[in-house]
Amino acid sequence: DDEDHRQPGREQVDELLREFRHRREIQMHQRERFRRMIEEDAAQIRNERLEALNDGNERNRDVRRREEFQMLQREFPLFRPEGDEEEENAAEMQFRDQDRRQEAFHDDLLDEALHAQLRRARDRPARFHRRWEEMRREIPIRLRMMQMRQRDVVERENEMGREEARRVTGVMIRKAQNLREEDESNPSSTRYSRHCVVCASENPRQRAVYTHCGHIVCYSCAVENARIEATGGKCVFSRSTSGFVKLFEEECEEEKKNDVIDENQSMINPDLAETTDSSPHNPYIFLFNGFAFFIVATHITMFLRKRT
Repeated sequence: DDEDHRQPGREQVDELLREFRHRREIQMHQRERFRRMIEEDAAQIRNERLEALNDGNERNRDVRRREEFQMLQREFPLFRPEGDEEEENAAEMQFRDQDRRQEAFHDDLLDEALHAQLRRARDRPARFHRRWEEMRREIPIRLRMMQMRQRDVVERENEMGREEARRVTGVMIRKAQNLREEDESNPSSTRYSRHCVVCASENPRQRAVYTHCGHIVCYSCAVENARIEATGGKCVFSRSTSGFVKLFEEECEEEKKNDVIDENQSMINPDLAETTDSSPHNPYIFLFNGFAFFIVATHITMFLRKRT
């Protein structure tokens, strides 16, 4: 549930803000470019109007000159050609109609260009507003997509961790079973009940007794229990603070066995007895004992957790 309601990280929000700023800069650049285009179009329109006015002034001058010439022809018949008055009137009307149509065409073009520029200028804020609304709708969707991807990654990591834990637990259980089988197969000191409740070993090689309460466990369990800080060396049964002592019967049996081996070796070869007494212990035994202590400590921890 916490993973489902997890908020996006700061890096994700910063990335979205950077993308928004970049788009905003592009929009500002486009607006500035559009403003320059409008100014250029306005300057071009002014130039066209000035040219049109100049052309109109020239046409007006021509018309005035023609009117003055016609007036001169009416006042002085000598300047008027014969039978040409009607043709001149028709040509004059045609010329005026052509000028009127040309001026109307230029006015229509100018109005259409101005209307197009104004329409684009009016639509620009609307397009910007629509794009802004689209971005506002996209941000929550992108955040939810990032949360879903992050939740999938966390679930995959948790599943991998659980598989690794199951694999390690299976390996440790198999090793503990092998050690217990090796302990149970040892025929030494089977005249007493040697079951250890902590590690569930049926025949441990060495045992220890707590001096305060008298409970007996295997020696490796007692050592590992004393090393664990959570228990503080307390008895796993009575929870009383007490020391432990290795059982004397174990030491006696080991000493007797060693004495018998030494006597047999001395009887066979007296020189070999001296080398046997001075020879160090086998290093593989220490490695095996260390691994056994680790397994026993694991069982003790699991047992204490079940009790608590």
